Amino acid sequence: MLRACYNKRSDNPAYQRLTFALLGVATPYDLIRDKNRTPFNIGRAIQLSGFQKHEAQPLAQGLVRKVFNPEIILTEILAWTGGQPFLTQKLCKLVVSSDLPIIVGDEAKCVENIVCSRVIENWES
Repeated sequence: MLRACYNKRSDNPAYQRLTFALLGVATPYDLIRDKNRTPFNIGRAIQLSGFQKHEAQPLAQGLVRKVFNPEIILTEILAWTGGQPFLTQKLCKLVVSSDLPIIVGDEAKCVENIVCSRVIENWES
């Protein structure tokens, strides 16, 4: 279907307005079996990366009401999530809603405890 829509662009200008996005962890080249007959040799991969600290900075504002030093907590969260956007936001929310105290000077251990108790050991919920 993707290849058919792409080929119809030369006959019907309306097809030029169509764009498809396939999301996943494969590159277009991983999907190509036959280089002469594949819809994936017309596309291009877009490499996505996780949050860098400066990009996640707005999330620190949400941590202010719960922790003394949100910058340290955010750094620890990013260390656990690798910057993956959904996980980073989810872990920020778990920190804010946690009943566990965030002890100054022991932030890394506190974040680890939250990750272990609310994500790793309780991953199904």
